[in-house]
Amino acid sequence: YEFTEMEKPPMYWILSPSADGTTAVPTIKLDYRYDNRIFWIDISSYAVVVQLPPLAESSIGTKFKFILNEDSEGENSKNFGIITDNTHTDIHGFISVANTGMHLTADTSSVYWDTSDAVARAGDWCELITDGTAWYITGRAVEANAIDIADGHDVTT
Repeated sequence: YEFTEMEKPPMYWILSPSADGTTAVPTIKLDYRYDNRIFWIDISSYAVVVQLPPLAESSIGTKFKFILNEDSEGENSKNFGIITDNTHTDIHGFISVANTGMHLTADTSSVYWDTSDAVARAGDWCELITDGTAWYITGRAVEANAIDIADGHDVTT
């Protein structure tokens, strides 16, 4: 769905694609109009890849929240990934994975739920916010090894 220049997308959005998202063809490319939106992610049939907007088009405090929905519970072959608009933009932060902290290392430009390593759990979530120079993530995943990171755009196993 393409929005007109002045139109804002709904506050809550369900991403349930009809084809696998990839780094070359993301499921959705976010822009400033999606600020403060919550996305329910359905990876029960297809992989979801979300591309964050360019920092130059994002104001300080722009944020997005992603939650794996009930249909994603137990998924073990389709991934959910988040990529920056380019590989020179970083994602910093901390995610609780199976009650153990996972620190995102320098130069991370991809974060993804790798369902070949651990099944997806409904309610797993992450939130990203920008200070205008980088993206910062917090979140939670129930299963150990559920989340992978990459320097470069990679959301595959």
